[in-house]
Amino acid sequence: MKTNLKFLLVLFVPVVLFLLLQILSPKKISIQEEITIGADTQKTFEVFNEFKKMNSYNTWFAKDSLVELAYFHPYSGKESFFDWRSDAMFFGEGTALISESVPGKKVKYTLSSKAQKDLGNIQLNFTSKSNQTVVKVNFEGPEKPFYKRFLNLFFAPSIESEIKSTLLVVKKKLEQESKVSGKTTQASTTLSLGQIKQQGISFEKYVGFKKSGTTDFSTIHQSYLSLEKDVKDYLLKDLKLKPADLGSSVLSYELFDTINKKATYRVGVSLKTQIPLPEGSQLELFVLPAYSSLATLHSGSYDSIGTTYQKIEAYAREKNLMVLPTTWEIFEKNNPNQVKVHMPIME
Repeated sequence: MKTNLKFLLVLFVPVVLFLLLQILSPKKISIQEEITIGADTQKTFEVFNEFKKMNSYNTWFAKDSLVELAYFHPYSGKESFFDWRSDAMFFGEGTALISESVPGKKVKYTLSSKAQKDLGNIQLNFTSKSNQTVVKVNFEGPEKPFYKRFLNLFFAPSIESEIKSTLLVVKKKLEQESKVSGKTTQASTTLSLGQIKQQGISFEKYVGFKKSGTTDFSTIHQSYLSLEKDVKDYLLKDLKLKPADLGSSVLSYELFDTINKKATYRVGVSLKTQIPLPEGSQLELFVLPAYSSLATLHSGSYDSIGTTYQKIEAYAREKNLMVLPTTWEIFEKNNPNQVKVHMPIME
């Protein structure tokens, strides 16, 4: 008899515990977070309104160095989306879609996966407050069937942690950019030819092309002129924008490998308005982040701009400053034959 009782208890207790766990578990995961970021509301909104930009801060995907991310037109705003794929257990394959987007006010993500059609949604609301931005985040997971509700207890802390950590990364980066951008008001932005100054460069939006090729400056300059013309033709002729809507042009180097003679760079035109991108085009929107830099003016043949870079590097060594591998060349709208060269520095 005792043996039978023990046997029944062995069967009964786990079942009771399992049922209690389901009863005590929430039907769905619901998480609310709020953070105040010391940055412009529109700039903050733009980070969350573009997945490629957003994922550069996303601490979840940073956990898997082999995760594959694929982005699709229109790249930002409503109906933009990206796919992810990973062999890691907790990543799998899925899609994130911006289902709602109200400029400067709200962004809503809808999440799904190959294994589970509905992963929930994330809504972010933005409010301007005394030169800062209050971001309120609301995550709502799908309602799980009774026998799976216990999973919510295990996944909720992880999801909450990733939302918090990602918000903190965005806050730190945007506040750093705002701080650096503000330094432009503390020092003179005027430069004499040949003079090298430490200056801030402001956060700026561009539309343009990404290009890879040789490190020969003459070839790069010809490529720049051709690509800049293509961008301006699209903006002025196809979209019928006014010249006043366009700002300066930029040639931004991401890679300049003198050993293998390979360069990767972007050519773009700054914009004062939002635009659509043609479907299937290689045109893309990109930004130059706010940074401190060593700046100087280059005039004359572009073929000799390498000498200008050498002078900046010598100045940096003399002042014990560390220059970063990316560089920016700004071609002013009213004086395209004079180039303002920026070499970002580590502070």
